[in-house]
Parts: sequence; C-alpha cells; structure tokens
Amino acid sequence: MGKFIDVVALHEAKDNLSKLTPKERKTVNAALRKAGLDGNTVFRSPNAGLMAVTGVMSKHGFEYTDYGGFKPDSGGTKRIDFERSNKADPFSPTSIANSIIWFSWYRHRETSYECIAYLS
Repeated sequence: MGKFIDVVALHEAKDNLSKLTPKERKTVNAALRKAGLDGNTVFRSPNAGLMAVTGVMSKHGFEYTDYGGFKPDSGGTKRIDFERSNKADPFSPTSIANSIIWFSWYRHRETSYECIAYLS
C-alpha cells in the first residue's frame, strides 16, 4: 500500500509558518529593545538603525522584504513586511501574515538619530 499525503496537514503547517506567535513577537520585540531600538540609543543614521533591525530579525529566523527605501530627513515612519527564513530553501521564505515591522526615526542633529522598531 502506498503512502498518503495529508494535504490538510500540509496546508495547516504552512499557515502556522505564516503566523507570528505571541511568544515570537514578545521575544523579537525584547531583542529590538535590547538592540537600542526603543528610542534610547543614538544612531548615526536611519540606515544604521535599520541594520540593527536586520541583525535582530536574522538572529530570530526572519528577514524583511523590500521596504521601498526612505529619505533620511528629519523623521518618518515605515511599515515593513517580513518573512520567516527558510533554511532548506533560502529563495522561498514564508511571508508573515499577522504582523509587520514598524520602524520610525527622528533626527536630533546632523548625525544623531533616534530609531524605534517593533513588531505589531
């Protein structure tokens, strides 16, 4: 007798990968705060803050999609979609459907930016 594939179970597993759990959200948000993305650290540019986000997200198995870039003017906010990394196939990450990264910055001086990032 041949093996049967449980299609429903496969779809449920895929759905679970596309959702951020409350524990994951709490863990990543704590790591973002620890990395200084709570507004209490000075970054030389918004890009430096975004690089800190990249490091935290990567450490926790996530990557963000194209965020469209931004102008490092006096301040702003970006909504950034992100995905769960796929170690088996790096070209096929799973989009997260129930959360986004909110990234904002405010310029205090020419090379002094306050950056805040958190997962919704």
